[in-house]
Amino acid sequence: MPHPHMVYIKTNLQLPKEIRAVQQGRHISGPVPVMNPGAIGAQVVDERGNPLPPEAHEGPSGADKYQDPEVAESYDAKRENTVKHQEEQVIIEEWLSELPQGNWVMDCPVGTGRFIPFYHEHGLLCRAVDKSRAMLEKAAAKVAEGQHISFNEGNVLDLAGAGFMENSVDAAIMIRLTRWLSPEQCVQAYAQLMRVARKQVIITMRVTEGHPHVRGYDLVEAALHNSGWQIGRNLGIPSDQGYRIVEFVPCG
Repeated sequence: MPHPHMVYIKTNLQLPKEIRAVQQGRHISGPVPVMNPGAIGAQVVDERGNPLPPEAHEGPSGADKYQDPEVAESYDAKRENTVKHQEEQVIIEEWLSELPQGNWVMDCPVGTGRFIPFYHEHGLLCRAVDKSRAMLEKAAAKVAEGQHISFNEGNVLDLAGAGFMENSVDAAIMIRLTRWLSPEQCVQAYAQLMRVARKQVIITMRVTEGHPHVRGYDLVEAALHNSGWQIGRNLGIPSDQGYRIVEFVPCG
């Protein structure tokens, strides 16, 4: 019989033994995957030779670097103390806190699990999806004792392939991913999120004109057309109004 003080986390990947330890109050099982870490890109500079920040130059192929365990390990340290990260966190958590306890949130890509402690504190259940095994392993280490969460390796462009049926979660979030997707893939991803969610979708996107990774409102409009969904809220973070946090909600 299941241990009364242990949450059994369903997953489709094998995680390190220390994460599976019984004394941590959880058990994770699954088939052993084949790790395929990607390469870390070279430094890019502007016309004066000054290094450009990652968001100014990395394209879709750059996302492969998150397969690398070393990149996953350093991910939080490079971001969680930045103004952008903190402002983004406040807005997204405020919106998600409106969901009743016991609601399911699909977090794709979950990354290193920045919202996992929040889900636990607010009684939200989570289905965490990421195509990087290294990121999933890092995220799994943040699961609290008794927290109900599942981990699945998958891609937002094929949520059905990751086991998500239509209207299978209450909310779906996709944070900091549009820059890694082509415009066409953004439309596809938005449609996938609306297909699986019942109440709410939250995305982030760059709308700054002339930015190399701009993903504008035309893509949102294309996805929303005849979908039965509409924009609910649309906020820029205080330090960067060109970086938007956008909510989709069902029409009516």
